[in-house]
Amino acid sequence: MVEVTGDGEEGDGDDTLIAGRYRLLARIGKGASGSVYRARDPALDRTVAIKLLQPGDLEAAEQEAKVLARIEHPNVVRVLEHGQCSGRRYLVLEYLQGRDFHEWLQEGPSVAEIVAKFAAAARGLGAAHEQG
Repeated sequence: MVEVTGDGEEGDGDDTLIAGRYRLLARIGKGASGSVYRARDPALDRTVAIKLLQPGDLEAAEQEAKVLARIEHPNVVRVLEHGQCSGRRYLVLEYLQGRDFHEWLQEGPSVAEIVAKFAAAARGLGAAHEQG
């Protein structure tokens, strides 16, 4: 079992530590299954993304982590690690620097650029679908 110190909700970088290793810096997303944070891995001197899943079916979360870890595709972020803390699963993911899709759309990309982005996303989804 690993520990979460701090509340794991704000991730201000001062007091939230996952697995005694990853320091949460800022929440970068939130959805039905949990919140995603930009975090720091000081052991390997890198930035990662950590998804803290909502409490619930730990067995289903474990299976999801294993399926995600099998996906190897340039359009899908890699799962680096997973674990459990305080009854919640977490995933450590590859962190990609950049803008979110909404910000990109506000810049007014061409139809061809939009189609290219959707095609790339579809290829990533296809790779995920192949893994179940």
